[in-house]
Amino acid sequence: MELLDRFRRTPKLPTDTRLVGQWRLVKTEDEIDAGKGVILDFSANGQLSYTIRQADKNQIINLVYHVAGDQLVTDQPSAPRQERTRYSLDGDMLILENEGLRSWFSRQQSEET
Repeated sequence: MELLDRFRRTPKLPTDTRLVGQWRLVKTEDEIDAGKGVILDFSANGQLSYTIRQADKNQIINLVYHVAGDQLVTDQPSAPRQERTRYSLDGDMLILENEGLRSWFSRQQSEET
């Protein structure tokens, strides 16, 4: 019965509704190749779409997320492994810190995406 209970568990839902919406990468201390931009799209049901815009296509990574304290906990269902990233909000700026490197995202209005 314990095994079946695992499958019946309700997924964790995000607890910080301020994250819901679209966020565009403004700057980063990391040396990632952001192509023509990065968009994070947080939904209220715990879904997160991470889009890297390239010249000829968009690379989209679908994740699930929830919040634990000051950390954003993400997981990619197709390759399960939790990642924890410290986050903070400053007005319309989302600041993510991973391994000591920060990235700043600005909140986007739906017509700007």
